[in-house]
Amino acid sequence: MERYRDIIPNYEEFLRVAMEPMPTTVRVNLLRISVEELMSRFAAKGFKVERSQWCPYLLTLHGDIPVGSTIEHWLGLCYIQEATSLIAPLALSPKPKDVVLDLCAAPGGKTTHIAMLMNGTGTIVANDPNAKRLRALASNLYKLSVTNCIITEYNGTRFPLSELKFDCALVDAPCSAEGNLRKSPQRRSGTSVSYSRRMSGIQKALLLRAIDSVKAGGVVVYSTCTFAPEENEMVVQHALNKRDVKIEPVEIEAPHSPGLTKWDGVSFHSDMQYAIRIYPHHFNSGGGFVARLRKIGDGKSEPHSDNTFHHKMRRQVQMAKPDTINSLIGYFNERFGIPTFVFDGLNFVESADSIWVTSADLSCADVLGKVSSIGMRLAHIMDGRFKPTSYALMWLQPHIKSGIISVTLDELVKLLLGQSVKLRSDNTRGFVAIAFEGDILGCGFFTGDELRCEMPKGRRAELLDVLHCERR
Repeated sequence: MERYRDIIPNYEEFLRVAMEPMPTTVRVNLLRISVEELMSRFAAKGFKVERSQWCPYLLTLHGDIPVGSTIEHWLGLCYIQEATSLIAPLALSPKPKDVVLDLCAAPGGKTTHIAMLMNGTGTIVANDPNAKRLRALASNLYKLSVTNCIITEYNGTRFPLSELKFDCALVDAPCSAEGNLRKSPQRRSGTSVSYSRRMSGIQKALLLRAIDSVKAGGVVVYSTCTFAPEENEMVVQHALNKRDVKIEPVEIEAPHSPGLTKWDGVSFHSDMQYAIRIYPHHFNSGGGFVARLRKIGDGKSEPHSDNTFHHKMRRQVQMAKPDTINSLIGYFNERFGIPTFVFDGLNFVESADSIWVTSADLSCADVLGKVSSIGMRLAHIMDGRFKPTSYALMWLQPHIKSGIISVTLDELVKLLLGQSVKLRSDNTRGFVAIAFEGDILGCGFFTGDELRCEMPKGRRAELLDVLHCERR
């Protein structure tokens, strides 16, 4: 870190804060709950709750149990996220109904934030090349009730260029992660210059690909969680040299330092000062870098690739048949009292045994080809009947008026352990929404006198751990 002494303001304070543990901060998921309601829930559990001065839905929590072991986190009412990582989506500032590319999306913290900023409208293409990380991405999208997302699985440097042009794109690039030094003590000595230079090759390719993917006049935000100018300003300068783009100010009220206009004898464009550098002592978080680029034109862009391969893969996104859609909407209305207008404007996709629902533009998926998931799985199709998914019932909770069975703590524990629970209910035989203390947790099946849990085993195990931690 010593090589950064001259560019980090209050360097001794930086070193002091770097040795302290990170505070626990969460982003409120406004798609599911208000800030005030979540603050009240955490306060009732004994947490001291502090609201950020520069971001109204960022909370700092101090309590006796880990936030990740609360039912609020399990339900997807919040996302554990360090404050610095909120800045890139804020700099992107997507508009409702935009078509957005998140080129390096997993595990989904910034993707779900973008979806929240868009109020669940428009289309987000969330891309990542790693299958394991994609599973984490999908899980977070479902848990936080994101329905406007299409997941693709490409190497970001070779993301397909096609007739689809995005309104804006985020490149949260893989990096040396020096900004995580508070969470990873081994990073406190910094990284080698040679490693940063190797990383910069990938970062430059990712940024150029993102620029080529957006329309003229569109915005690309480049971000890292490192301090190395080789991975930050030098990467952005490369884009300025290779593409018709300009740097715009990142308008945010959070404390920060300007981007560097000179480093190690190399001068950068004077507008590099509009980029921002974040150090741990700015607002008690991690470190990072964010630059906002505006695409002026296509003069220097790479030409579109041959789309023959992608056209061969078209129509893998199969629209559900109108009769199936009407039957499904009718089922949710009859069984759970959900008004039919709730599904207005949504698209329904059919796979071999499931129906998916999304607010995303399906024509984007047809162009992209290599799609692994779209929106949210609404229901399984089993022998001609529908089984609602647990994530769908959580998403639809505000609209569910019937088909609910509330359980006690003892009954819930038995259900999660795979046992049936005898109880009386006005519900007829069929699938129901299991509720506990006012929260819908997922799907169950009621036989007429017994209830069993139909939630995924992994989610059941997680909830058992939560209950053990919260109520010990």
